[in-house]
Amino acid sequence: MKKLTLRLLVLTLSVYLAGSIYPLLAHEHGHTHAPAPAPAPAPPPAPAPVPAAPPMLDTKAGAPPVLPPTPTATSIGGCGGATQPTSSQPVVAQTPPAQDFNKPPKPGGVCHDYVGDRIGMPPPQNGIRRTAGEVTSFLKDKKNGYTPGTPSDHLPPGTVVQFGTKHVGIVGPDGKIHHYTQAAPTLGIKASVNVNNSISEVTNTTRTWYDGQGNKVTNQPYKNTPVRVWLPPAKSKP
Repeated sequence: MKKLTLRLLVLTLSVYLAGSIYPLLAHEHGHTHAPAPAPAPAPPPAPAPVPAAPPMLDTKAGAPPVLPPTPTATSIGGCGGATQPTSSQPVVAQTPPAQDFNKPPKPGGVCHDYVGDRIGMPPPQNGIRRTAGEVTSFLKDKKNGYTPGTPSDHLPPGTVVQFGTKHVGIVGPDGKIHHYTQAAPTLGIKASVNVNNSISEVTNTTRTWYDGQGNKVTNQPYKNTPVRVWLPPAKSKP
C-alpha cells in the first residue's frame, strides 16, 4: 500500500515537472507557437481634391475675387482681333460712310465719274472714264429707282442734273448742286469741285482763261444745253 502511494506521488510530480519545463525548452529551441498577429487596419480614404481658387485679378484688401471674362466671338477674334460672328450671332450690316462731296474722282476722271461714284454706278466700260451715255442708261434703268423730273421740281438730295451730254451734277445733302470740272492746263483751268445754289447758276457759269497769245477768253459752256432732271429713289441717301 505504501509502495502504490509512493508511485502515484512520483508520477504526479513527473507530470507537473514536465508541464513546467517543456514550455521553457520549446522557447529555447524556437518552437514557441505565438499567436498570429492581428491584420493591419485599412488606410483611411484619400481626401477629396480641393478645387483651385479662381485667379485673383483684384489684389485690393477685402475685394472679392474677379473671374476672367468668358471668351466670346468678340474676344476670340480673327484677323487683328476682329469680331467673327458665330451661328448664334446675327450679322449686322455696317452703316456706309457718308459721301464726301468735296472728293474729286480718281485721276483721269470727269464729271460723269464724280456723279457715278455717288449713285453707285459700275466702273467705266472702257476702263478709263464714264461717258454721258453710261450715266443716262443707269438713270433710265428702272431697277435703279430714278424717275424723270423737271428743273422747277423740288430737288431733294441725290437728284442728278444733266446739262446735255457735256456736263452733269448731283444735289448734295446741303440742297446745292455739286459738279466737277476737269483740268484744262493749256487753258489755265484747274480741276475743281464746284457748288452752285441752283440749276440756273450752273447754266450761267462763265469761264475765263487766257489763250497762248495772252488774250482773255470767256465763255458759258452750259448756257444753251438741254437740262434733264432725275429724281432719286425714295430712300436714297447720297
